[in-house]
Amino acid sequence: MDTQAAISSMPHADDSKSRIDWVRDVVNQHQAHVIDGTVLDAFTASAIITIYDALNDDNKEKYGGRHVLVMAEIAWKLHGISNA
Repeated sequence: MDTQAAISSMPHADDSKSRIDWVRDVVNQHQAHVIDGTVLDAFTASAIITIYDALNDDNKEKYGGRHVLVMAEIAWKLHGISNA
């Protein structure tokens, strides 16, 4: 199976639930999903959820409304892991 076929077979997020609920699905199912056009793995999703759950309600709304790549970048920086 080539990469495109593998990505096509992954669950894709839609408007049936919130972005953060899709991220939680990745963690709970231990299966990558395509969210915001980006493949999100379970390890990164777990980092996102750890940060999200620690936020107050106002910041949860702001953080959860961001693109999944932005949420991941913020999560890795707060976890002390950076790609810079």
